[in-house]
Amino acid sequence: MKKFKILFVKGEKKHETSGIGKYSTEIIKILKKRNIIEVQHLPSSNFLIKYFYKFILLPIYLILFTKRFDKIIIYEEGFAFLGLFLKKSKSSIIIHDIRFDYSGKITLKEKFKNIYLRFNFIFIDKFKNIIVPSKFTKKLILNYYNFIDKNKIII
Repeated sequence: MKKFKILFVKGEKKHETSGIGKYSTEIIKILKKRNIIEVQHLPSSNFLIKYFYKFILLPIYLILFTKRFDKIIIYEEGFAFLGLFLKKSKSSIIIHDIRFDYSGKITLKEKFKNIYLRFNFIFIDKFKNIIVPSKFTKKLILNYYNFIDKNKIII
């Protein structure tokens, strides 16, 4: 069986014990059994460095080095805009949940995050596969974004 060379774009190392971090680490462990994995972590530096990397350096890296990889996996929905810089046939994104409807008091930070995620979700159709943890998340995605082919969503 052919070993694929996979780029896994992951968040900050300091968040590896969070839910998304643990989930990503487990996926990487499974993939490493049969593939060659390169993990790109978001830097844990200050705000400006982290976002400069996310929105400038990482897209440039993907444009220049996508050809080196057979598959590219983006670890969470906050990075969906990266689909603009990837060859669709190689790319997958993991969507853990859709957080558009908040109950209770909404802070200004949550309002900005909500706007960013709604805008970012426009790009999930740029990926060959959309990986979700449940039928419920798949249903939400299809309800909010009816232009997405339901067959590309993998549970």
